[in-house]
Amino acid sequence: MTFAVSGDVYERYMGRYSRLLAPCLADFAGIEQPARVLDVGCGPGALTEELAARTGAAAVAAADPSESFVEACRARVPGADVRLAPAEALPWEDGSFEAAPSQLVVNFMRDADAGVREMRRVAVAYEDFDDYWLPFETGTGPGGAYCASLGPGARRALRDECFRRLGEPQGSLTLAARAWAVRGAV
Repeated sequence: MTFAVSGDVYERYMGRYSRLLAPCLADFAGIEQPARVLDVGCGPGALTEELAARTGAAAVAAADPSESFVEACRARVPGADVRLAPAEALPWEDGSFEAAPSQLVVNFMRDADAGVREMRRVAVAYEDFDDYWLPFETGTGPGGAYCASLGPGARRALRDECFRRLGEPQGSLTLAARAWAVRGAV
């Protein structure tokens, strides 16, 4: 599969969806300032633009294997670090980003497993269990809101159960996960 078309041609084709989905995906992923984020498979930059609006262009990177899309994204989001690269071979170091979202891309990757592994590789690993747990204590996101709704005893029990299920980790912590977000109407 190739996307050897100009950014504006693709924008007319998928832009009607990607412009509407970008804020929803950024909300779903909990993207807010301060964060360094990478848009994987950025296309002409709908999600990149949304991420830059939330975190500032200097905190945003983007990658796409289509040269015309990279050029369109660079023009759309000046100041972002936009590079020509497939999801399966991202040119950033391990742990460079707090998040690496991808919109309407995974099904087009040549090797989705490799692409998702790369996305996890460039995202920050947790320094230790407390680094993982702290956002829950602050009420951040749906999980944090649930945690905040619990009484102190139930919250401590939840923390202890998470610690146990993660194998009582010591030192750095990397979580393997596969997440799909689907929502539709008929």
